[in-house]
Amino acid sequence: MSDCRILLSFYQDQSAAGQILHTLRKNGFPNAVVIRKNQHGRVNVSKATRFPLSNHISQDLINRYMRWLLAGETMVLVCTSQENMRSAMTILRRVGSGQAAIFGAFNDQLEQGIGFTRSRKIRREHLNNERLSALAENLAVDLKEAVVKKDYRGEIARDLKQFRQIINMVRRDLTSAVGLEQNMMAGAEWLLDNIYLVEGQISEITQNLPRKMYKKLPAISTIKREGPRILILSRALLEYNNAALQRDLIISFLKAFQEKVPLTSSELWAFPTLLRFALVEQLKNLCLKIQLRHQQYMQAEFWANRLLNASRRDADQLLFLLAEMAFEIPEPTGFYAVTLASYLQNEANAMVPAQEWLERKLDAPLGEIIRREQEHQTSDQGMMAHLIGSFRMLAHLEWPRVFESVSPVEKILQTDPTGIYSRMDFCTRDLYRHAVEELSDGSNLRETEVVSLAMKLAADAKIERRSHVGYYLIGRGRMALENKIHYKPSFHRWTRNVLQKHPNRIYLGTILAITIASTVAAALLFRLELGKFTTWLPLLALLLAAAELGVQLTNRLVARIIPPTLLPRLSFEEGIPDEFRTLIIVPTMLLSKKAIADEVARLEMRYLANSEVNLLYCLVTDFCDAPTRIADSDSELLVAAVRQIKALNERYEANRFFLFHRTREWSEGEQCWMGWERKRG
Repeated sequence: MSDCRILLSFYQDQSAAGQILHTLRKNGFPNAVVIRKNQHGRVNVSKATRFPLSNHISQDLINRYMRWLLAGETMVLVCTSQENMRSAMTILRRVGSGQAAIFGAFNDQLEQGIGFTRSRKIRREHLNNERLSALAENLAVDLKEAVVKKDYRGEIARDLKQFRQIINMVRRDLTSAVGLEQNMMAGAEWLLDNIYLVEGQISEITQNLPRKMYKKLPAISTIKREGPRILILSRALLEYNNAALQRDLIISFLKAFQEKVPLTSSELWAFPTLLRFALVEQLKNLCLKIQLRHQQYMQAEFWANRLLNASRRDADQLLFLLAEMAFEIPEPTGFYAVTLASYLQNEANAMVPAQEWLERKLDAPLGEIIRREQEHQTSDQGMMAHLIGSFRMLAHLEWPRVFESVSPVEKILQTDPTGIYSRMDFCTRDLYRHAVEELSDGSNLRETEVVSLAMKLAADAKIERRSHVGYYLIGRGRMALENKIHYKPSFHRWTRNVLQKHPNRIYLGTILAITIASTVAAALLFRLELGKFTTWLPLLALLLAAAELGVQLTNRLVARIIPPTLLPRLSFEEGIPDEFRTLIIVPTMLLSKKAIADEVARLEMRYLANSEVNLLYCLVTDFCDAPTRIADSDSELLVAAVRQIKALNERYEANRFFLFHRTREWSEGEQCWMGWERKRG
């Protein structure tokens, strides 16, 4: 049983063994052993199943625990799955006379080396602005030369998968401990209460690992450090600030670092994802510490029970059990020492030798050990709170706004000579920044150097239209900028440029080539003889089908090579300027007074949904088609429409609602009188 968990139960009444085995077997626990030791030291072993091959408890395991059994005691050893531990414990408590001492021992996975990494000593105090700037400057000196470009996505994904497995393993063990009513370690409740948040953040990391972006990340490869530079920054920020993140702290840290070394746009976009990764990494380490303490607590509880029983019932066995404990726990931790001492403090016979052993092993007085362990537990409790708080902060952080506040490229673009860039929407600004990033990748210049050259070209331009930086980034002036920076396009970009220079030739030529190739291939496959008249009709059908195939394949290929182009747009989030005053036109027909009232009501709803000062609303109306130019009801309907528009203007005390009406004109095509060009909108 690979997922075997061990339960130990000690009874003073030896007559309960048969009843215990029968009850365990009846309730589906065949992997159970009862070990009895009489007053003369003779040991008897009984198993719950009569078939040795059906019992998964090894003889080595029986021999191990049998050594620590005192005279007159009965021990029940049950091996079961984690899900069934609570049921097994209920049976052990219910069956047998007297109070049972029950201990749960989880399978010891921590000793198998599953990824616990020792971190540096956690700092209690948070960094102030001065120390934060000093840290960023020191890191900038160490990480200045990040010339290696290696795809770390596979390693990050593999590590993330391992972190997730470890966190889930600890969560399952802690959940089982809650069911068994065992003591909870510091930080365990935080983890169980917020595991959904952690899972959500891990899923977000998995979704935000695009391979193309991570190939562009500058990396460090030295003896001291290795990995993406931005990941090293993320780990340093968490390590030196006790994993407590705030929006202003992140902004200040990135700005301070970039005063010495500017980060690329790819690094800044990857920063929140890798910051989450670093948080999960620290959470994994903290979970392993919680798991380790939980196991040490159960070990201390078990050995305290053995020492107390030996001290009270069989003093001759006390030194033997102390020696056994020293052998089983060769390197006790401070937490183990504190837990063991708390159980033995009222039993001097056991406490004195145990205390001497602990103080000798830990090289400190017991009081000092207790003080240090309390500090460690307080630190871990605070660390868990900071990790969960940082996860929550990142979940609600609007990174695009943070990105623009710390991006050195954005800072330069904001100085656009025409002032248009700062008035554009986010998607357009991001389009410009991606253009800078692409130009930087194809040259030996940094992004800040590329955008500075583009800004200089815009400032030197004589024509107003060319004074906007976008003319050189995404417009017709891009070729001039490419020549200035000695740009070498990638194969994908080169292919796109060729297609855009000769669109008709390449598009039609590709369709023709696919059509001819498909037709010839089909003709050869079906062995059509071109000299026979009877094969012309099938050949024509093949040609039409091949032409359709050529069109579809060419369209798909072109759409893949040349993605849709985003048109630059201005942003009116803070209101529409006076020079862009806009009239919203709603065409309708004057059919009846009720229809007019309904249309005016809908116009009012549009106004209430967006009451921007520089937005005006109007109805463009027509009469219905008629055999004569003027119908009897025309005047009445038009007066009703005018009256209701005036009522709207009076109600909102603003001249913002208008009515434009078109009279009927004779239409030769329709052979009736109708609104002028009504069919054309």
